[in-house]
Amino acid sequence: MHLKSIRMPSPDLEGSAVFYRDVLGLPVRQSKETVVVEVGSSLLEFFEGNASEGSNHLAFTIPANQLADGKRWLSGRTRVISLNGNDEFQLGEPWESESVYFEGPDRMILELISRQQLDNASSAPFSGASLLCISEVGLAVPDVARSIQEIGDAFGIQSFAGDGQSFHAMGNHDGLLILVPAGRRWFPTSDALSSFGQLTVDIAGTPRSGTFDSGVGWRLRSG
Repeated sequence: MHLKSIRMPSPDLEGSAVFYRDVLGLPVRQSKETVVVEVGSSLLEFFEGNASEGSNHLAFTIPANQLADGKRWLSGRTRVISLNGNDEFQLGEPWESESVYFEGPDRMILELISRQQLDNASSAPFSGASLLCISEVGLAVPDVARSIQEIGDAFGIQSFAGDGQSFHAMGNHDGLLILVPAGRRWFPTSDALSSFGQLTVDIAGTPRSGTFDSGVGWRLRSG
């Protein structure tokens, strides 16, 4: 599954443009109404409006062999989030991933993630071009188990990992929807809490096309 584009509000379009262009080195197209960021094969679009009361989460896939390079590059540009003295986080099956986290505009919790199941190793020096796509988007829901069922019915997306109650990922290594209850703390922070947000997520590579409206502000579209 591929996350093609994510659209969300920002109260500070200029600040968003500066961060993604000057800190992360990504191509940015800016107008009076929108800021569009090219993250590899994905688009991240901001329009003027109030952000959610809590925090959103996005992960950017990087080459599977470049977590150390990505961390060095990122550390020279912004603060890497640590937890209990650690700032690199590994997950075993089915994730088989390594990650570093950092904070973006509007209290967004962002992540660089290398996924060992993807054949995307690179020998190029690490740069903004090494952010290959948006591969995770956090979605706060009233009921995780119910949302798993509804999204599965709508698009045929399979479960990936999670407990089905407090955290659940749907999709595959290329793209994941991260479902959590509103108010859940985003790892690895102590105070960034998920909340319902006004997001539109366009996805591709699902067995069925269609639209799913969460009823709490965000929408999924495939097709």
